[in-house]
Amino acid sequence: MPKSVSIASGRLRHKANLQSLQGTGKGTRGQSTRAWTNYAANVPCEVSPLSGREREIANQLFPTATHRVTCRYVAGVSPKMRFTGLSLGSRALNIEQVVNVDELNRVLVMTCGEAAT
Repeated sequence: MPKSVSIASGRLRHKANLQSLQGTGKGTRGQSTRAWTNYAANVPCEVSPLSGREREIANQLFPTATHRVTCRYVAGVSPKMRFTGLSLGSRALNIEQVVNVDELNRVLVMTCGEAAT
């Protein structure tokens, strides 16, 4: 019998917008312009800073890793996206790695790095 993969709703105490970078057209000199747009709004999630040892290990693969974000499955999430707003205030967390836990499309765990503002 397969094990159950779920996340307790009490752990999802943060809300954030999941954003993707989209092309918005051409600039005044003909260059392409891009802007962050909401991919999914008000996503309930758990945002936690990486502990010392976790951060040391994560930094070997992702030098800017600072946080782990856990949420229910959202289709199409990729490392080209970020979390912003709501519970995060003015911070933005760039997604560096996405793990679909046990590939059951129920829980995502993302390694993120805090973006410079």
